[in-house]
Amino acid sequence: MVFHSRDGDKIVRTIAILLVTATLLATSFVPILKPACGQSIHREGDVWRIASEHYTLQISARDGSLLEIRQGDNTSVIARSGEDGLWRIRWRDNTELTARQTTVQSELVGKSQLRLVFSHPEVKVNVVVAANADAVDLHATISPEKKEVLDFALPARLRFEPQAVSRLIFPMGGNTAVGIAFLRGFFEAQPPDRPAGWERQSVGARAFVRLFGAPLEIRPMDEPAVALRATDAGKKWLSPEALRLVTQRQVIVNRPPRPVAGMEVLVESVDGRPFYVGKKVGQGTLWLMGGQIGRGDLAALQVALVKSTLDRLALQGKPIGLINLPNETAQGGWTATSVNQWRDALSTLGTVVELRNGRELQTALTDGSVAAVVNPYAERFPVDRKEDFDQAIGVLERYLERGGHWFEVGGYPFHYALTPSLYYRRVFWNYPPAFADFLHLDTTAGSVSVYRIQPRNWQPWEGRTRKTALFVPGGVSCGADEHGGYLERQFGTFVTARECWEAPIVRLQVGSAPEVALRQYAALNGLQRRLEEKLPADVFAKFKSAVLVRLTASGQRQVEQHRAALPYLPVPSIVHCTEHLPLGFDRSYPIHFPPPEWYGTAEELAKFMREARELGHLVMPYTNPTWFPDQSPIWKREQDAKSALALDLQGQPYRESYGGGHATGYGICLWHPLVQQYNRETVRLFTQQLPVDILFQDQCAARSWRYDTNPASPSPIAYTEGILSMVAEDSRRVPLSTEGGWDWVAEYQVQLCGMSFGIVPTEPRPAWDRLLREVYPPNLWRVYPVAEILVHEKVSMVMHDLGASVNDFEDLAWVLGLGFALQYRVNAVTLTKDQAAQEWLKWLAVLQKTVVAQYLGEPMNSFTHERHDAESGDRDGGIIRAQYGALHILANLNTRPHSEGSLVLAPFGFLATAPNAMAGSLQQVGGRDFGEDPVCFALASNGKERELWIYCRPGLVVAVPAGQFGGKPVQLQWDDGTMSEAELRDGSLHFRAPGDPGPTVRKVWHATLR
Repeated sequence: MVFHSRDGDKIVRTIAILLVTATLLATSFVPILKPACGQSIHREGDVWRIASEHYTLQISARDGSLLEIRQGDNTSVIARSGEDGLWRIRWRDNTELTARQTTVQSELVGKSQLRLVFSHPEVKVNVVVAANADAVDLHATISPEKKEVLDFALPARLRFEPQAVSRLIFPMGGNTAVGIAFLRGFFEAQPPDRPAGWERQSVGARAFVRLFGAPLEIRPMDEPAVALRATDAGKKWLSPEALRLVTQRQVIVNRPPRPVAGMEVLVESVDGRPFYVGKKVGQGTLWLMGGQIGRGDLAALQVALVKSTLDRLALQGKPIGLINLPNETAQGGWTATSVNQWRDALSTLGTVVELRNGRELQTALTDGSVAAVVNPYAERFPVDRKEDFDQAIGVLERYLERGGHWFEVGGYPFHYALTPSLYYRRVFWNYPPAFADFLHLDTTAGSVSVYRIQPRNWQPWEGRTRKTALFVPGGVSCGADEHGGYLERQFGTFVTARECWEAPIVRLQVGSAPEVALRQYAALNGLQRRLEEKLPADVFAKFKSAVLVRLTASGQRQVEQHRAALPYLPVPSIVHCTEHLPLGFDRSYPIHFPPPEWYGTAEELAKFMREARELGHLVMPYTNPTWFPDQSPIWKREQDAKSALALDLQGQPYRESYGGGHATGYGICLWHPLVQQYNRETVRLFTQQLPVDILFQDQCAARSWRYDTNPASPSPIAYTEGILSMVAEDSRRVPLSTEGGWDWVAEYQVQLCGMSFGIVPTEPRPAWDRLLREVYPPNLWRVYPVAEILVHEKVSMVMHDLGASVNDFEDLAWVLGLGFALQYRVNAVTLTKDQAAQEWLKWLAVLQKTVVAQYLGEPMNSFTHERHDAESGDRDGGIIRAQYGALHILANLNTRPHSEGSLVLAPFGFLATAPNAMAGSLQQVGGRDFGEDPVCFALASNGKERELWIYCRPGLVVAVPAGQFGGKPVQLQWDDGTMSEAELRDGSLHFRAPGDPGPTVRKVWHATLR
């Protein structure tokens, strides 16, 4: 995948025109650009032909569908309307109406607009098609007669031929990736042994009843968790670890088995409901857990129960079977333990055989090659075809009768047949949190970009009195099936009967490179504030050079731990903490002060923040203005707190759960006076009472849009506008940072924390996180920098502030390749005692100052993500080549070295070059191979002094690229005052690092070059 910036002057002139004319959108029913010469719209029989020198569109006069989109004089079609026609409506009752189900009238309006009027007893839809020089705009209004409209897809599915695809550029969710380019193979049928996914088809309770003898008891989904106890039988079967966990965990036992002959209960709820049981089937046993076990903290209990049981069974050295389906979810919906966790746990008992489809499962059950099978996909049973389900259950029954063992780990066993799907039928993201409402298709016939135009040219909270001053949410999707590939975008709305709703304009831009179309998208939508405009000059200078340090603490007197760690932080650092939160993390919002007793006093917190700033650091405390936890003091403090909750279309509050169920609460309405009062108090707290440099407001760019029918909300679709109004208001008082990322939130932030869980394999990872390479084979996609093109000069981008950290060379290569800033998560006590942690943080700080500071706040100029699929293993990420501002970066994301001219980058190495700096992680330089101990260096010049940093073991003889140095030896003056000489040989400087050689930790050494 390649992107290069080009035609820069032309782009600037075009953007200037677009910015002036974009304001017409708020009041005019006209195209964005004035028609250029050569554009025409005319009718030929039942076809309307819209043409310019850049494109030809043909629209059916019979049903209004796009018959073809062509580029220039190309006779091949890029895309056309699919089965729905031009648009599709979803009603509140979840039924749908498509454009093809209506009658259509059409007429020419002036020389450059075509009006299509779609009529149906339930709705009237008007679409004005406006021709521009290189694009066509679709401007629609909807007038329903009887029912409410929830979704409006415009355009509905645009179909294309998979064999013609070069790539489809797609914006991912703001915590997942910066963007992705799906390649041709993604839209083609996948091989049966690695299907695109698995489809769940309900078959009910019959299979379970057949094997168990009676149905499960069905209890409420929202039944509370209860304590457990081991029965006398359980005390004999289970290990001490399992018995301990039984007493410490609470589980929702809402699918308990009914008593049947041959059933033995090992664990039950304290009120006597069976939870973990075994049912004899012939000589074997069907084992199951009768409840909803989705909380992350219950994984240890599940694993301990199964391992205890397997330990007691006479497996006779036979392997254990583990169902592991390629491209299926990490675990079932009613179970906490992922497939990988099961694999790791079971491998301690013996050989684990992974069963990757229905055929392999049936073979293993038939030949008895496995002593037991663990099914990690609660409620789901894999078969090649749904028609094979009953026969497959019969094979399982005979396996049990012969002495086999089968483990179900939650929910209602065998309720769904899992069948392989050969197509990636739908990739969908709501917008937000998708980074942009933008799609781009490159084919052998040409290219087309599809995006919305809705400039946000109003003040915060103006939507309270003016409905047109509301952000309209939406969604983007793509996929394939037996009929070919498709792309689609939609608006999320709420249009009541007899109301007329005007949708934002949708543009079809033909023939532009994706980076050109993305920048036009940004300009037309008014995304323009650069990073340097959002920060005071002195703070901006520090910010560019500062590593984000998530400084954790535990136990008592945590503020003292934080203060003790300050001298070990490189200056400047962005000091980010959560420990000051009342009652602990995710417990007290919207109340953020005073700190809990175990942290320290309010005065001590203020002293810590003051000392950090006096040392030259930037302080960024954690806050969360977006939900009320169950434990929050708000419920007792404010009698009307419940009135501030966001409400769904049924008028019910949104229940929220985090940390595997450790934190629960409710989503809130950002328009409610109580919510606004407390948020403004938080901003006052951290700007006046405890002044900070940056205020972190969690989840403001991570939350998906939702309906909110709270009376305080001016519209059911105003939830996201509430977030935007809040951050727009707050950004005027203090620089902001938040979790996740999408284009409009970026306009008000100085830092976005996310966009990487799906691509950067940082550890430890959240249990719910799956890398994209685990979801889609790496040969089917490449990273595409949608986010960087749109906002790299407008905001600093880092990984998740709490859940990610640059811990090793692999993380570092990815982060630098993506143009991100650096970050490190470290415990305060660890930082004061662990030299390896101290030196790694120092090295990150060096790279932040010499590399990242060069490109922070600068636009992306080029980006290439390459991967040699035939030669690459599962862990190999390929090569990223990029230019941010004046800095060029080459990132090796592979487990093997990469040759670049006379240099060889180390596995997960990098090379960064700028007019006044160079840095890298190299395996070969100056004719020497450093093997598994790569040379990590940075060189920088400020015009007066030349500086060198190396990160290596003491006393090591190293070599670094000579860069601009001449032919004579170079004197190195180290920080301790000692001098040494570097020999210039083979284009490199060769020298020995300070210190005595030995197997010690790597250290950062700094020298001035004389």
